[in-house]
Amino acid sequence: DVKRLNPQVGDVTFSLKEAYLLEEALPILSDGLRIRIDAADPKCAQKAEAIKSAITRNPGSLPVFFEILHEGNIIELSLGPSYSVAVTLSFLSELDKVVQQQDITFAPSDDFSLVRREPMPWEM
Repeated sequence: DVKRLNPQVGDVTFSLKEAYLLEEALPILSDGLRIRIDAADPKCAQKAEAIKSAITRNPGSLPVFFEILHEGNIIELSLGPSYSVAVTLSFLSELDKVVQQQDITFAPSDDFSLVRREPMPWEM
């Protein structure tokens, strides 16, 4: 109950410590953007060029990798430092026109953990 002024044990509460723009947060939280393309797709080369073009229009610091699906195997291909992206809404809109959302992943950075930390004694 987020409307309570005095939350009780068991109530769901949220507190915000930091806020970032999406294009600033992803390089902190992720090691890179991975985009899967099926090598058997006749438009594979066109899709790759459209993605690279979208990246150059949205330069940033998040590395980009292609995951090429070829005969049941996935080949990871880094696009190198000249193809690092700022993941903005305009970039995501362009990307959505080329590949499906399930083919886009962000690998979590080793420095970032989603595992819940143990509360400190004074927080209990």
